[in-house]
Amino acid sequence: MVFKPSQKDEFPCFTLSGVKLKFVEQFCHLGHILCNSLNDDVDIKREIQNLYKLMRTNMLISRFRRCSTHIKKDFI
Repeated sequence: MVFKPSQKDEFPCFTLSGVKLKFVEQFCHLGHILCNSLNDDVDIKREIQNLYKLMRTNMLISRFRRCSTHIKKDFI
């Protein structure tokens, strides 16, 4: 994968072992999202969403932990 060129002019085709590489807007590498705009806004947004999901899960677990055994049996 290769980032799309910023200029609209004719751009050479890249090959690796005879396979043509695709131009992409963004891709994930080692758990981080890399964009052709060279900013990490998309990656930061993803991290914030994951943090929100984790906080919500922890809140539900702590509330469930406080429930009585009788109520827990009804959920399971």
